[in-house]
Amino acid sequence: MADSAGEEPTAPVHSAPSISDANALWQRWQGFLQQSSTYRELLAEQQAGWQCKDLDVVYSAIVKENAGGPTSFAKADPGLLCRRYRLHASKILARAHPALFARSCSTLGAKPNQFLDLGSAPGGVSHFLHSDLNWTGTAVTLSPEHGGIPMHPVHARTESLRICYADLRNETEVAASLEQHVKANERPFRFVNCGAVQDHGQREQEKPTDGASTVVVIGDLLVAQLRVAFRYVQDGGDVMFVFGSTKSGAFFLLLSLLQPVVDQITLLETLFVVKAPVYVLLSGVHPSRVPDALWDRLTGPSTYWLLDEPESWDQAVASFALYGPQLEHIWHLATGVLKDRRIRASQQRDTGVKRGRDIV
Repeated sequence: MADSAGEEPTAPVHSAPSISDANALWQRWQGFLQQSSTYRELLAEQQAGWQCKDLDVVYSAIVKENAGGPTSFAKADPGLLCRRYRLHASKILARAHPALFARSCSTLGAKPNQFLDLGSAPGGVSHFLHSDLNWTGTAVTLSPEHGGIPMHPVHARTESLRICYADLRNETEVAASLEQHVKANERPFRFVNCGAVQDHGQREQEKPTDGASTVVVIGDLLVAQLRVAFRYVQDGGDVMFVFGSTKSGAFFLLLSLLQPVVDQITLLETLFVVKAPVYVLLSGVHPSRVPDALWDRLTGPSTYWLLDEPESWDQAVASFALYGPQLEHIWHLATGVLKDRRIRASQQRDTGVKRGRDIV
């Protein structure tokens, strides 16, 4: 590790060790991460934010206006979210893989690429691929009647963009929703976005904890999406997913397990860079290389994911050596945003100008 120096709680498939054991394992990994000066700077800025009374005043005012917190989707405008996610997707994907996602690569007259957008609502990624790149695709999301975020009205059903409703945790239900559009044993999709993630308010979820609640074993929502993605993506295609707890060793174990079945792994910041989740872009996915053992690991005992085995600890450390610099870049971006937020909150106090929403 170079000395240069958030989270989505998910239900473990197997029961976790005792809280005291989980805490000890968490603290051990935190000690490893804190060899990174970039990570230490992020932790210091997070702590400074928690101690900033001016920032508390800003958040308190915003929470009164927005149920669930300043970045919760509880009362969000689907149209605004769709536009923001569309712009963010165009920025990060074109930067990570310009040969595929740059607008200049959208060739008129050629057969368009196809995409599958899992957890698509409010539709920003679909909007980018469909409207900006002229791809055709299928969007799968949880219906609003069952608690899903509405798709933006711009996504009217057309021949080139199909919208399906399904619970992504139910692979049978997802397969049934896709079978009317995808032939048996067909792999039509050049890109699969696994976008479903549990929504949580920002500030409450960023509070320091004793570690027990932040030790994440791979959740069933992510596993279900990856199964679908690897089932339908073209050989050599790309898959992107969201991972909610980059501070856990489980994140680097997952990257280690995926490395043999892809050509490249790129870590990308989310729209809310100060929150814990990151995007993981898998380029050059080879489904034929995916062993059954991968799914056994993903749903296996929590001791492996908590780094309570020498094998898993060594894997996580080696994986950090490969992908840690990319994550440190995202940590650096987050530190800058948090610092700027704290400074502007203090300036608001000094000037008396209320700019709460602009600050966060």
